[in-house]
Formats: sequence, C-alpha cells, structure tokens
Amino acid sequence: MDVKAIGEVIRKNRIKKKLTQRELASKLFISDKAVSKWERGKGMPDLSILSDLADCLNISVELLLNGVETNVDDKKNGMKKMSFYVCDQCSNVICSTNEASVICCNKKLNASEVQKTTKENDFEITYNDGMQLLQFDHSVTKEHYIKFVAIRRGVSVNIIPTHPEWEINIRDVDFTNTRIYFYCSEDGLFSRMIK
Repeated sequence: MDVKAIGEVIRKNRIKKKLTQRELASKLFISDKAVSKWERGKGMPDLSILSDLADCLNISVELLLNGVETNVDDKKNGMKKMSFYVCDQCSNVICSTNEASVICCNKKLNASEVQKTTKENDFEITYNDGMQLLQFDHSVTKEHYIKFVAIRRGVSVNIIPTHPEWEINIRDVDFTNTRIYFYCSEDGLFSRMIK
C-alpha cells in the first residue's frame, strides 16, 4: 500500500465533499491532526474506521486502500436495481441489489415500487451548527408514519429504522450526491437524489 497515494485520495475527496479536516475528523470521532497526518502520507487510518472513512468520502474501501480514486457507476455495481422488501407483520426491511425471493413471517414479499417524492411526501435539508439536518414534515401517528429511512452513498446503504410518533431528524456534514429512500406506512416507498 502506498501511504502517500492513499493520503492524496483522502485529501482530494475531502475537498471534493467540501469538508475541512476538522469536519471530517468530527464525523469519524477523531482529531483533525490524524486527518492531517494521513493526508501528508505520515500515517494510515486505523482499520476500525476504514469503512466509515470511505462512506464519508463516497468511495469504496478497496479503492481507498489501493490509493486510487473512484467514480461510482450505479449501473456497473448494481445499485440502480436496488429493491426494498417490507414485511407488514413484523416491519422487517430487507434490501437487495438484485432480484430476490424474500419470505418473511411465512409470506412472500414483493419489492416495494419506488415513487418520486411529491409535495405531500418529501423532506427538506436545513443547515445548523455546521451540519445538515434531514427533516420530514410528515404525519407521525401510530397508523401513519415513516417506517424507515435509507441513505445511499455510492455503494453503501445505511437503513435507519423509525417508530410511530417519532420525529425524524438525521444529521450529517453533507448530503450531496446522496439518494434518500423513505417508506411511508400508508403511501409506500419514495426516493429522491440530492445533487
């Protein structure tokens, strides 16, 4: 592994995401001195945070370790075919990047049809204290609520389960180049890309 090449990939992608060393360090719960050390080729990120670092930079771990930048191509990596299967009985959520036969609670599940967000079913992103806040103006009753939010960056997906009567406020440094999925208990699955 070329430590200097890896440091350059970290630096270029951090700048591309418009993050300071301090902001990247904050997301990883480390010091900005550690980020500076990596970018100068004087050290390597710890194995325990490689996946989180790659997610923050929107690159794969393999390419981060090889010291090569990546531009994620959804068609090649199968992410365009992403499907969500939601069990109405137990609220289990299964995510697949290809066609799948999914059974839960002794019932075959069909993939949820992805709808584009509408004025009634959408979210907004606000900026507060150096972070972006993803907020939903959506009904939050026991019968009508958002069951989960999925955040896709490149080839990684983070599924955040929610519960009836919870307000949803998700914080991040930058939601740019992120696809947000969310599942409404009454209206189904919605998705919007944030450019």
